[in-house]
Amino acid sequence: TPQCLMTGLTNVVIGACNTATGTYDVTGTVSYTDPPATGQLIVEDCNGNQDIINPPFTGSNNFSLTGLNADGANCDITAYFTDEPGCTINLGGYTAPTCPCDISSVTATPGTCNSSDNTFSVTGTVTFSNPPATGQLIVEDCYGNTDVINAPFASPFNYSINNINSDGTTNC
Repeated sequence: TPQCLMTGLTNVVIGACNTATGTYDVTGTVSYTDPPATGQLIVEDCNGNQDIINPPFTGSNNFSLTGLNADGANCDITAYFTDEPGCTINLGGYTAPTCPCDISSVTATPGTCNSSDNTFSVTGTVTFSNPPATGQLIVEDCYGNTDVINAPFASPFNYSINNINSDGTTNC
């Protein structure tokens, strides 16, 4: 009897980041000969996300993996038949897209003046999506005073800049 043979993963498209959701999609076609008559064809990424295709098998099937985390990590795609696990193909590695960080709002509320040293504080919130996995978020006033936040980042983030010189400047 003929043995199943995976002949290729073609037309594979690694989609761009959907900035609204922080995800991406992968689509393509998996081709094969002499598939099993039963079971399922599974197309799976390195994180276990699957497109499950049921028989009848026609020699090729389109697949779609959607809502994958756009984190810039290395991943791969494998296709296999559940009733003939030796009939497998691997796309090989690719790098997932990353979404640009999007700061959607920053609020700032000045505090009252401290008469003993003529300073005040500003507190507020930074709201963002798709933050990077590493680095720092720096909130800075026009005098160079900062509040530095280290990764990992969670939105919204509350910040506070203290000991700002109260010199009457209104355009800061």
